[in-house]
Amino acid sequence: MTDKMTVAIAAGGTAGHINPALALAEELRDRGHHVVFVGQSRKLEGRLVPEAGFDFVPITVTGFDRSCPWTALTSLWRVNKAKRALASHFSKVGKPDAAIGFGAYVEVPLLGWCKGAGVPYLLHEQNSVPGLANKMMNSHAARVCISVPAARSVFEREGDPDHVLMTGNPVRRSVIEGDRARGRKALGVPEDATLLLVFGGSLGAQHLNERVASLKNELLSRKNLYVLHSTGADGFEETERALALTPEEAKRYRVQPYIDNMGDMLAAADLVLSRSGASSVAEIAAL
Repeated sequence: MTDKMTVAIAAGGTAGHINPALALAEELRDRGHHVVFVGQSRKLEGRLVPEAGFDFVPITVTGFDRSCPWTALTSLWRVNKAKRALASHFSKVGKPDAAIGFGAYVEVPLLGWCKGAGVPYLLHEQNSVPGLANKMMNSHAARVCISVPAARSVFEREGDPDHVLMTGNPVRRSVIEGDRARGRKALGVPEDATLLLVFGGSLGAQHLNERVASLKNELLSRKNLYVLHSTGADGFEETERALALTPEEAKRYRVQPYIDNMGDMLAAADLVLSRSGASSVAEIAAL
């Protein structure tokens, strides 16, 4: 395709939604297309998207608790308010040619607006068990792209065998181009040492943090072992307290809330201990 398009992407909440979206956005940008993201400034996308150099249109949405049905009213009110804000924005800058939702609830206002404005949209589902937002928006999607075969049955349409496409999970170029020597230099880890990388996704995993922290002494008893432990922002202070690292221990055990240069860190690692999030699995496999 030679025509240059404007593509709106909605992805947010966790790196599992945002990173595949950024991977696709990078490829679209390299092909000369213009990409604009829709998301929440106070969430992770509010930092990662502008850092990657993409336009960002902020909205505010909330999901709802199915055990508390009344929360759906607040959620619906915010969705409609966000749709009106997007309608106003696109009336000034022009409608996008297409849109893509990556599964988080933040996609609902954008794709709902697209439906009314005649803008075609795609969905991308990273997980084996599809989320509510993608299931809600499937009926008007032009196509649904999936990462694992298990998700196919949720989105299939009778009489339209091409509605669901198996594409896999996009991986950011910065991950694919991860460099072992560069990563080890950044961490101060010798080439002949063993590096264990621990992370529980962008939001962290409490059970993983607690268990690995309890193994600190056993891990550091291995003289040539280094540990990089990403806790997630919410679990950082608690894990830091549980570890109680001395200055000497901290030379071989680094704990931090989030890893920005994941490509280099994965390339530098000899062993990874992680939750099996869809994007984590795709990135680990790529390295």
